[in-house]
Amino acid sequence: MYQLNQNKDSDPFSTMWNRTTDIKITTAGILIVGGLTPLVIGLFSEYEVLDILKMMGMALLNTTLLWIGCRKIVTFLAKKLPWQDYPVKHLLAELALIGAYTLVVISLLWLILKVTGITPPRELHFWQEYAGSTFISVIISLLHEGIFFYQQWKANLLRSEKLEKENIASRYETLKNQVNPHFLFNSFNTLLTLIEESKPAAIEYLESLSGFYRQILNSSEKSVITLEEELMTIKTYYDLQKVRFGEGFELKINIPDNYLSTLVAPLTLQMLIENALKHNTSSLKNPLTVEIEITESEYLTIRNNLNRRTDKQPGTKTGLQNIINRYSLICDKEVMINASGFHFTVAVPVIKADGFQL
Repeated sequence: MYQLNQNKDSDPFSTMWNRTTDIKITTAGILIVGGLTPLVIGLFSEYEVLDILKMMGMALLNTTLLWIGCRKIVTFLAKKLPWQDYPVKHLLAELALIGAYTLVVISLLWLILKVTGITPPRELHFWQEYAGSTFISVIISLLHEGIFFYQQWKANLLRSEKLEKENIASRYETLKNQVNPHFLFNSFNTLLTLIEESKPAAIEYLESLSGFYRQILNSSEKSVITLEEELMTIKTYYDLQKVRFGEGFELKINIPDNYLSTLVAPLTLQMLIENALKHNTSSLKNPLTVEIEITESEYLTIRNNLNRRTDKQPGTKTGLQNIINRYSLICDKEVMINASGFHFTVAVPVIKADGFQL
């Protein structure tokens, strides 16, 4: 089975921060906190130039170490303990790591002063300096987290807009596939035959057809629907096609009840079954069988045997690509496709309601 639309795992923090932005903010932050601040304090305190330079040197070294270290901590925790999954653990871990790292930095600077014999312009107290540096570390971390959340909000907003466009495209594609002369011709022919054979059967068929379109219009307005809702639409669609193809078309559904509340992109199954009917023959001699089930790896699979049409026309593949695009926006797993000599299988991720991203 091969995968389409591959997305390699990446550090969520790094994906939000491009390199140019990171360099600009890091440079500006270090210069302002470590350079400009002690310079202003030194001038207003009437320190000697040499003392001001000492202060600036130590402050720049301190700020640089704190900035780089805090950024690494935020990056590490964004990957190992994402805010959305472990908010309390993330906060506690971040505070603990910042506190420990700041202690290491202050101890290192203290050691440098002792070894080099540099005399600071004022008397330093270890724990007082540690408290001040910890405050700076927290500010640095909050800055990184704040910009990260802002960029993530922008990305989610863009993703929502893309998903809406995909839903509109899906709605258009589905309606175009269904409300076309070929489909209407077949439906009217079936209805005409039923009217001649059995008026009650014709009325039932017309009601099912109307209900099917109503279900499509309702579900196509949503980003996701439950698997149970999708299967209801599929069963109505199957009943309509069963009237036309009889024993030449069979649908097998094997879905455990505990998966009915999971989510799918609307019209996913309908579009895939429509493609199977479009590209394969469905006759009593060569029946088309479509199977829908859940795999152990929690993928919803739609598989059909291959009875290739001899008069088939090349498809646009827009329906399948639309499904791939929509799933890339609503979950972090990929749509998988397998085309063998005997079967065509599409596997879409099972989306848990509590893991839905939008």
